[in-house]
Amino acid sequence: MKRPKPFEPEKYKNILKEVGEYRYKHFESGDPFLEVILDNPPLELESVIAATSAAPTPGYEYEHVPVAAGKQFVLLRLLRRCAHNGTEHYNADDQIIFPDESGNYWRDTRKDSSDHYNRIIDESGEIRNVAEAYGLPREKEGAVENYIPDNASLRFRIDCPERKETER
Repeated sequence: MKRPKPFEPEKYKNILKEVGEYRYKHFESGDPFLEVILDNPPLELESVIAATSAAPTPGYEYEHVPVAAGKQFVLLRLLRRCAHNGTEHYNADDQIIFPDESGNYWRDTRKDSSDHYNRIIDESGEIRNVAEAYGLPREKEGAVENYIPDNASLRFRIDCPERKETER
């Protein structure tokens, strides 16, 4: 089983300061803030979506690490071009960053979301930009609850052993 890796508290605080609580923000490639929050941004990076929310009550876990109740967690979606298989496509690489109940900060990465692999060319043969491919909101920032109705998805799972799994 993969376990989240430690994350720098200062980077976590910088993300919250820039994005806000219960908010999302869309960063374009080349935005200087990406250098602050990402160790080595991929060269083919096109966009990063940062969104924040919180575990509402105690008892939630992420990969067996207790998530601090009421504290913000951050979901980063790195959207990039790729052609590793000979076909140009987009990839969505997700990271979740959160504090635990002891005050430590953790980051986990995954490449298993249902929209990790997304075609660049649509059915009519037109090339889609990354915003079209992932249904991103027109507004570059806003309340996190407005992100989902605009067709974009923010998928991750936090488990609560006493409750049924909750998908956010």
